[in-house]
Order: sequence, then structure tokens, then C-alpha cells
Amino acid sequence: MVNRRQAQPPAWSESRPPLPTTRPPPIRTPDPPPLPPSPTSPLALALALPSSHPDDRAIFALAAPSFLALAADPLLGMADTALVGRGDPAALAALGVDGAVLNLVFVALGFVGVTTTPLVAGACARGGLVGRREAGAVVWRSLCLAVALGAGAWLAVAAGAPSILRVAGLTDPAALASSLTPLADPGPIDAAVALPPAPSLPSTLDALDVPLAPASVWPQALAYLRARAPAAPAVLALGVCLGALRGAGDARAPLAVAVGGNALHVALVWLLVWHLGRGVAGAGEATAVTEWVSAAAALALLAGVGSPGGEEGEGGGRPEPAVSLWPPPTPAELGRAGGGPVGLDASADGARPAAFGRDASCMLLRTTLLLGTKAAAAASAAHLGPASLAAHQVVAQLWQLASFSVDSLAVAGQTLVAARLAVPGAAPPDAPSSPGREGGAGPEGPGVAPAAAAPSAYGGGDGLRAWGPRGARRVADRLLGLGFGSGLALAAAALLTRDVTPGLFTQDPAVAAEAAPALRVAALSIPICALAYVVDGVAVGAGDYPGMAISMAAASTGAGVALWLNGGGGADGGVAVAGAGGGTLAGVWVALSLLQVLRVVTLGGRVMGASGRLGPREGGRDEGFPGDGGGAGPS
Repeated sequence: MVNRRQAQPPAWSESRPPLPTTRPPPIRTPDPPPLPPSPTSPLALALALPSSHPDDRAIFALAAPSFLALAADPLLGMADTALVGRGDPAALAALGVDGAVLNLVFVALGFVGVTTTPLVAGACARGGLVGRREAGAVVWRSLCLAVALGAGAWLAVAAGAPSILRVAGLTDPAALASSLTPLADPGPIDAAVALPPAPSLPSTLDALDVPLAPASVWPQALAYLRARAPAAPAVLALGVCLGALRGAGDARAPLAVAVGGNALHVALVWLLVWHLGRGVAGAGEATAVTEWVSAAAALALLAGVGSPGGEEGEGGGRPEPAVSLWPPPTPAELGRAGGGPVGLDASADGARPAAFGRDASCMLLRTTLLLGTKAAAAASAAHLGPASLAAHQVVAQLWQLASFSVDSLAVAGQTLVAARLAVPGAAPPDAPSSPGREGGAGPEGPGVAPAAAAPSAYGGGDGLRAWGPRGARRVADRLLGLGFGSGLALAAAALLTRDVTPGLFTQDPAVAAEAAPALRVAALSIPICALAYVVDGVAVGAGDYPGMAISMAAASTGAGVALWLNGGGGADGGVAVAGAGGGTLAGVWVALSLLQVLRVVTLGGRVMGASGRLGPREGGRDEGFPGDGGGAGPS
């Protein structure tokens, strides 16, 4: 008898495919195709501007609102000048002295906001809850430092206001009159010997060549300084919030804060100065209130801004905030904040706050050297005479106006370079394959590319090539081309209008004649200045703060030597002072142009060169950057 089960196999065994005996090879994600050789010189980068670029959308989304916000900032001081100066010239003089003093303090301490931008950009680019919490920890730490420094500046300015005004060049008439009272009031001994009457105070000061401002300037300057000083914590906190907003990929919120703050400021100055009669003190109070309100508004916008990647909340509701400010970070989160590929790259958590202090100190040193060099240039112009000093101010205003458009590109560089470096990208074609590109497994998990979760606000829509050091190099090259091209256009406009422009600021023929040659030098240096500003932004995004300090030290030394030589080599014993040996205002601006050239060569060679933090250029050889000494071979 035949067993049917043994003689007839089941039907499913005939259609079932045989089991594989070996594991299939891993799927390798192809590397992106190489791009054509990239231009390496600034001129070649500028000539490539008409062609489309994959990073243009991300760049202009940050640069255009930043340009408008930067242009709106000076209006805060222009409103004071227009409304206060119409009444009393002495009030306008007091406003000018106090504005210069406070601007020096706020700019020197503004490194807190500058260092916040790339750290927030890197944390937000990494995405996820961890990235949002890290960005919040960075903001909390920066806000604490800003409030502490601002409170110290407030107390120092309030307590030392008279001494600060004396250093700024003002003289207290009451104190000077009391010191000269014996000259003006002969006692009984003088009367007994029939001495001639003592000269009056004004004639005595003229004989001693004492620079005495009008008696009404001192009290008004003192009142404005003390009224505006309480806003110091708000000014630094506002810088942190605006820097964090830009780092989160939102440049429209800082523009809204700038426009709203200027509108509120004009209304308060009009109310306090003209209707309540508070004078210069009212202008200082209006500015202080505006800065506190602006800081609160910026913090509220930062807490509510959506994630630049458009990450939705639970249930598909409101997007998650890009920066998680609540609940406050734990001490461990504060210690780890900023520990990514950008900026604070210390391996141990406890070393990151120390690294943050190191970077902040480097930025403070860099800013102090820059301000000191500009002050030395102004002092050199002052020694040439009143007409030269006035012409120097005219040229400086035009130079500052030309820098607004390029500063906006630097802001974009701070954010985009930091974001690109924070997300792993594609390796160079000749690099060995890594597990992250075999089998489709990236740092986010199996089957997820390293840049798949990167926020779209930072660009990079063309895949892995846009991220990592190579992506940072690509966006930096585009920024350099845009900056140099803008500088060439601005220089051409300045040269074409060089005979007309001084007349917009002064009607004095002597001042216009002094300004003409200096204006030509300044116009020719605008493209180099544009490169210097963009390279600064790229360096901030790359976290190379020690390099910025070293570069500024070398550049300020060279500019100081040029100022000293322009003044005749210190014939009167002075250092970096023009006028001793017949220097010229054009020579002062040659020294300032040299400052920018040295910044580009030293910092550009460090950051943009083959040995810097950015990857090699795609396609062809990396020829480095001026000052780097050549390229490093094929990319």
C-alpha cells in the first residue's frame, strides 16, 4: 500500500523560492556627481554671480531682512538728533558725546549676541527635541551673561559718569571755576599791596588754552548718560535674542522688532521732550524704555517662533518652537550647550563653559582692537585740524552706509555656515566609504540620510552635498562672491559721485576739499572691506574666534604703524597721530584700508584656506585663499 503523503509533496513547496544561502551585498548610496571646478579668486566668484546657485534662496531669505534691520538701527539715534537738536545746540552736543561713549560700551560688549547666533544655528540644524533643548540652553546661558555684564555696565556708567565725561573731552565748569577762584577773588593781602585786578575766568581759560565747552553742555550730558544707563542690560539681552532668532533661521522677527522699536522711540521722544519738557534727560528715558520693550518683544518672539524645519507638534498641531526655553535647562544641559561641531567643541562637558569664556574673551579682544584702531584714526584726523576732522566724519558716514548691505551677508554667513557644519554631509569622492553611506544608515537611524532631518530654512535642498564642511565651503564661496560684487558696485557708485557727495553733508569748501581725496581712497577700499565683513561672518559661523582675535591684532598693528608713519614717524613724541610731520587725511584712510587688507589676508587664509575648518572646493584643486600659501590637492 502506497503512502500518499510520502509519494506526493505538498503543493506549496513547488512554488516557494529557495532560501538565499548568502546575505545580499549592502546597498551603497551613490555619491553626488562632482560639480564643475569652482572659482577660487574673489573676482572669479563675483563674475559667477549671474549664474543660479542652489544656496541663493537661503542666503537672501536671511540677508534681505537683515539689511533692512541694520538700516533701521541708526534711526534710533537719528530721531534723538532730529528732535532734540532742533531746540538747543548744547543739547545736541551733549547727545553726540554721550552717544559715542555708550556706543563704545555696547559694541565692546556685543560679543555675547554674536557668539549666540552660530551656536543656536548649529543646535537648530541638528533638529529634534535634543537640538531644541540645546538651543534653549545656549540662549539661557547667553542671557544670564548679558544681564550680568549689562548690570555691571549700568552701575559703572551711573557711578562714574562725571569721570567718563571728562575722559570724553568735556569740562565741568563749576569744578573748574572753583579751582580758579583765588585768581578771580583777590583777598585782603592782594588789596593791601594794590595788585592789578585778576583776569576774569574766560580770559584765564583762553590764556591757559583750556578747552571749555558751553556751560549748558555738561549738565545735559550728565543727565542723558544717567537716564540711558539703566538700559544696558536690555541692550545686551536684545542682542542675544536677535542673534538667536537669526540663528533659528528667522530674519523677519528682528526686522519687526527694529521697526516697532523705532516707531515707539520716536513717539516717546516726541512726548517726553516736546510735550513734557524733559529735555535731553527725556530723550535718554525714551531710549531706555524703548530698549527694554524691544528686548521683551524679541524674547517673546523667540519663545514662539516655529521650528525652521517646520516640525509639527503632537497631533499635527502648531509647529514646535525652534528654541525650547521652558522649562529652564538643567545644569547638565547648560554644561553641554554648544558642544557640537561649531564653536565649543570641547570633549568634556565641564570644559565647554571654559571654552565659551575663551571664545567670548577673544571676541572682546577683537572688538576692542578694532574700536581702538578707529579711535586712533579719528585722533589722527583731529590733529590735522578742524576741517580734516569734519571731512573724516563725512567719509566715515559714507563708509558706514556702504557697509550695511555687506553686513547683512555677514549675518547670513554666521547662520548658514554654522548650520551646514552642524549636519554631516557627503564625503569627498576619494574618501573611504563609511557605514553612514552604506546600507542607507545615517546618524538618525537605519535608512535615514544624515541630512534628511535638516531644517529647510538653512537651504541644502540638493542633498548631502549641501551639508558638512563641503556645504559650508560652498555657501561661503557664494557669500564671498556676493560681497565682492556688491563692493565693486558700491565703489563704482562712490567714485562716480565723489564730487557731489561731500556737498550733501557740508557747505564748507575747506571740508569738501579735504574730503575729496580721502573719499577716493575709501571708495577704492570698499570691495576689500566687503570681503573683510563676509570673512568675519564666515569665521563666526565656523567658531574660529581665536583666529579673529589673532587676525585683528596683526591688522591693527599694521594700521597703527601706517598711522604713525603718516604722522611723520612720531616727530612730536606721539604714536599713531597724524599732523606731526604734515600727514594727510588721505593717509589716514590708507591706514584704515590697510587694516581691512590685513584682515582679509590673515583671517581669510586661516578660515577659507585648505587647512581651515571648511572643506575643499568641489571640482578641481583647492587653490586656497590669499595668505594661505596654496592649495591642498584634489577635493
